[in-house]
Amino acid sequence: MNNKIKIVLGGLVIALMATAVYLLLPGEPGLNHVAYGAAMVGIAVMVVSALILGRSGATIPQDAVFPITAWGYLISNLLLSALVLGLEAVSVWIAPWPLLCLAHTLLLGGFTLRLLALAAGKEHIDGVGETAALKVTDWGMLLADLEGLKDRVPAALSGREKVVRELQALHEAFRYSDPMSTAPTAALDAALKTDVAALAGLVSTAGAEEIATACGKLLSRLKDRNTRVRALK
Repeated sequence: MNNKIKIVLGGLVIALMATAVYLLLPGEPGLNHVAYGAAMVGIAVMVVSALILGRSGATIPQDAVFPITAWGYLISNLLLSALVLGLEAVSVWIAPWPLLCLAHTLLLGGFTLRLLALAAGKEHIDGVGETAALKVTDWGMLLADLEGLKDRVPAALSGREKVVRELQALHEAFRYSDPMSTAPTAALDAALKTDVAALAGLVSTAGAEEIATACGKLLSRLKDRNTRVRALK
C-alpha cells in the first residue's frame, strides 16, 4: 500500500469519526451542521497537504510547512466549533448559526492566505535551488576539465614540471572559488569557460612558457571574477 492510499484512508477514518460525533451531538441543528461542514473542510485540507508532502519530488522544509499549517487550521477549526457548541450545551450563549458560519469562513480565509503565501515562498526557494544546482554542476564540469589537463602535458615537454605546477595551482584556485556567481558576472564565467577550452588546446601543442602565460592570464581573470562576486553579494 503506497503512501497516497494510506493518507486518503487515514483522512476517511477521521471523517467517519467526525461524522459519528456529529450524529451524537445534541442541541441546535444549525450550529451542528455548520460545525460538521467546517470539520469536513478541515479534514480535506489536511489530506491534501499531506499528499503534497508525500508526493515524489517533495522538498524539506518547504513542503513540510503545508501539513503543519493544515493541522493548525483543523485544530483551530475544531476548537472554534467546540467553544460555540460548549457554550450552547451549558446554556450560556446560543450563537446564531450564520455567525458561526461567518467565523469559520474568516478562519478558512486567513489560513488560505497563509497557504498562498507559503506556496509563493516555496516556488521562489525551489527556483533558487534549481539555479544553484545548475551553477554548481557547471562549475564542477569546469573543475573536471582543469583536473584532466595535467595528464595531457607531453612527457617530453621541456619545463614539464613547471607546467604541471601551474596547472595544479590553477585547478586549486578554481576549486576554492565560489561557484555561485551573480548575473553581472555571467560574462566573466563565460569567458573563463572559453579560456579553459583554449588552455586545453595549448597543453598538448604549446611550449612551457606559452602554457604558463595562459595559466597566469586565466588565474588573473578568475581573481577578478571572484572579487566581483564577493562585492555583489
